[in-house]
Amino acid sequence: MYSIVLTDGKIININATDVEWNEKSRTIRLFNDRRIVARINMDNVAGWIYADYKAESEPQESEDKE
Repeated sequence: MYSIVLTDGKIININATDVEWNEKSRTIRLFNDRRIVARINMDNVAGWIYADYKAESEPQESEDKE
């Protein structure tokens, strides 16, 4: 899963397993199981983050127990 931050402040979450950068066209292509799931012009992207959303976090217990 990639979270992409656009220059207008919007965040897009894309379920992808791989990213390919094309310097000539200044685009990134995101793939999921060898299929292109997104193509984004880098002039519109402020940044992106890869995150493993399959990992589950443990619920936090309150330390303020009485």
